[in-house]
Amino acid sequence: MREILLLMLVSLFITPAHAEAAPHLIIHSAAYIEYLEEAQLLRAQGNVEIEYGAMRFRADYVKVDFAERVASAEGNVTVTCLCHPPCYRITADKVKVHLQERLRAYHSIFWVGSIPIFYLPIYETSLRDEVRYPDYGVPRRLVVRPGYDAGWFLWTYYNWYVNPELRGRFYLDHFEYLDTGIGFDVDYQTGDGEGFFYIYSTLADEERARWKLHLRHRQEITEDTAGLLSVDSFSDTDFNIDFESEERWKRFTKEELDAQRRDPKGSFSLLQIKPDYALELYTRIRLNDWVSPFTERIPELSFDFFRQRVGRTPFFWDVDGNTARLRHFPDEESVTQANINFELSRPGSIGWLRFEPALRTRGFWYNRNRLDQKAVYMGNYEVSLGVNTRLYSPPFRFGYHIFEPRLRYYYSPPPPVRRDDLFKFVDKLPDGKDFFDLEVGNRFIRWLDDGRKKDFAALNLRTRFYRDGRENSWEPLITELILRPADGVSFQGWTRYDLNVGRLKSIEASLYYQMAPDWKVALSGRYNWIDARYEEWEVGFTRRIHCWKIHFSLWSELDKTRVFIGFELENILDHPVKAEALIR
Repeated sequence: MREILLLMLVSLFITPAHAEAAPHLIIHSAAYIEYLEEAQLLRAQGNVEIEYGAMRFRADYVKVDFAERVASAEGNVTVTCLCHPPCYRITADKVKVHLQERLRAYHSIFWVGSIPIFYLPIYETSLRDEVRYPDYGVPRRLVVRPGYDAGWFLWTYYNWYVNPELRGRFYLDHFEYLDTGIGFDVDYQTGDGEGFFYIYSTLADEERARWKLHLRHRQEITEDTAGLLSVDSFSDTDFNIDFESEERWKRFTKEELDAQRRDPKGSFSLLQIKPDYALELYTRIRLNDWVSPFTERIPELSFDFFRQRVGRTPFFWDVDGNTARLRHFPDEESVTQANINFELSRPGSIGWLRFEPALRTRGFWYNRNRLDQKAVYMGNYEVSLGVNTRLYSPPFRFGYHIFEPRLRYYYSPPPPVRRDDLFKFVDKLPDGKDFFDLEVGNRFIRWLDDGRKKDFAALNLRTRFYRDGRENSWEPLITELILRPADGVSFQGWTRYDLNVGRLKSIEASLYYQMAPDWKVALSGRYNWIDARYEEWEVGFTRRIHCWKIHFSLWSELDKTRVFIGFELENILDHPVKAEALIR
């Protein structure tokens, strides 16, 4: 019987497509085991202990349906990770496992050690390695962070899950100076549409509630046409400033938060993309009265003909532009604007030298200007020439060197009149520039033992030289050094050198080091050489303890020192295992 069962388990879990990826099933103990060959059923009863992947199950009764690839456990079920002793466990009335798909536990209690933390009606987690959905039902991260501008704060979130098309998180936070914050977000799919909704609120005081709302939705209308909806709304201008650190722990970058704060918007657009062109009809509405100044574009029609060859010649053309009705608040002045941009380029090469000259023209038309002149047109042109090459050194004992110099010249004449004197609205007409961009790249390639190649070092330099009629000047020379001497070790450093006065301005560096599979260390800093002081530095490490990750970092920015401490529950299925079967 055991030999037959072992053969069935091997045939089930070890297949040509999944021989390395499939986890193994081990039945460690059971009072009674029965295998029904015709029905392809396995039944085990009485103190059953099973190991599957990185999890261990204990139950009174276990049934495995090989045909349906489903296993279920009932009666005093306990699920733990394979750490000894386990740092957490889940007890449940019933656990159902769709092999290599998902695990679901019913009426479960989450324990840390011998302490019950909370009750979960349903706990579900994905067993797919290639699509790692988070564990729904378990708070994944607990953050305690003192030294923050709003005092210390405590941040937790709770994943919830209905199906792969509808899932999200609940947030419950506490700030020393900003009170308690609650919120939730939703990732959803609806037929041919998908989107993200987020709302967060806190009582800053007893009289005024503070909140923010975001909505992003994309709806496929036809195969090449989509509708895009975007909404950003806030209770006050300072929301993203006060909650910046907390919001960046979610899915918002600093750039997104700054853009939302400066210009929260509600917009809708229809976008059609063809192989040769794209068309977009765009409109937006004003959501927050406290944002000033503010410009509505109601509506805006944009077009873009992708870069295409001129007949059978070596030349390429590219055209884009738009037209819009601009309405400016708070004075509600309005004007109609139209523009077109045309580029003609001729990429080519002479031997090992590659070049691409280009001529661009940009023109803006307004129905009137500040002087109340009608049908006013302003245009300008710009010329650029880019030259680059790539040179390879002869191979040496452990690798070779790649040298990549790049040079680009750009010129546009100054406009005939000051733009601000005639037009209230901003456009992208060239202001008049004359400069060279210079870059030099050096890459050092290493041969690996298995014959593969890997970048192990790079040294890059870049600067810009202006010749725009004023005193010639250089932008700071930026030198970037990258080192990857071994797996788990990387270094990146930058220096800024003022070529005009011949003086070093600043040094910036970061180091990442994985000391062991369970230890990671990161160091970074920026030093102002002129003022002789550190502008920013950070020391942090990550340590895995059983099934938890502990994050700690200490950093200083603008003379403010901050501390971050985080505890994160890892996915219990992250540990790779070999495919095998064993019965004891």
